[in-house]
Amino acid sequence: MIVWIASYPRSGNTLTRIVLYRCFGVEALSLDLRRGPPGKLVRFVGRPDIPGGMAPGEFVPFARESPETWFVKTHAIPCDDDPSGPLESDPAITIVRDGRASLSSYWHFQNSVGGWPFSLEQIVIGAPPLENWSEHVRRWRKHKGRMLMLRYEDLRLVRPQEIAMIGHFIGKESSVPFDVTFAELNREVPDLFRVGKDGPGIAEVERRCPALFWSLHSEVMRELGYGEKDRREFSPTLVQAAFKEAGLALHRQAHALSQAMAGA
Repeated sequence: MIVWIASYPRSGNTLTRIVLYRCFGVEALSLDLRRGPPGKLVRFVGRPDIPGGMAPGEFVPFARESPETWFVKTHAIPCDDDPSGPLESDPAITIVRDGRASLSSYWHFQNSVGGWPFSLEQIVIGAPPLENWSEHVRRWRKHKGRMLMLRYEDLRLVRPQEIAMIGHFIGKESSVPFDVTFAELNREVPDLFRVGKDGPGIAEVERRCPALFWSLHSEVMRELGYGEKDRREFSPTLVQAAFKEAGLALHRQAHALSQAMAGA
């Protein structure tokens, strides 16, 4: 059996894997890293490898039919047309986070680690090859398989009730209390654990492109109960402001490209 650990990027997926490993002795592998997680992250999530040198496309169908339970990280959305990824019937632990915090964190991650110099506005829009945050969350919320949905702001506290919820879902008793602090994670793997709270990311989106964000994501934010005090409802005025923000972002990128070409 396969159990997906699913989220939009930078929403608490790695933290969930750490809780699984430290509290339940469960290793969740990543299909992007066939030989296990890099460097110092190993001691927090274990070193699960894809068995037998399988390619990811071979492993997923194998794991799905296996009597053993395999926990697998994913940022993909469920799609019954591709058996090498999450299917609608697969069980999953999903993690959601305030979209502004997720998108801002993903922007910083892509520019510092991922090697893709997207603008924050591109990430908010979810322009290809990026995923749209609302669509990603919406698809997982409609997932038909057995599912546990966690919220990042609750998960980061790692309280007994969150650990109990996870244990009930995976059918395991917690063997030890959670013993990792954010300061330790930030010291050991700062690229993955940069801030550890939502406030700075929320403020960044509200400062740079609030109309763009709310014009695209207000519905899902309302469904999740996020951003009550900041919410902007869809309107012609909001759309006009969103176009202006997108235009300014495009202008900045065009200027940066021009400067880069002049210096080449």
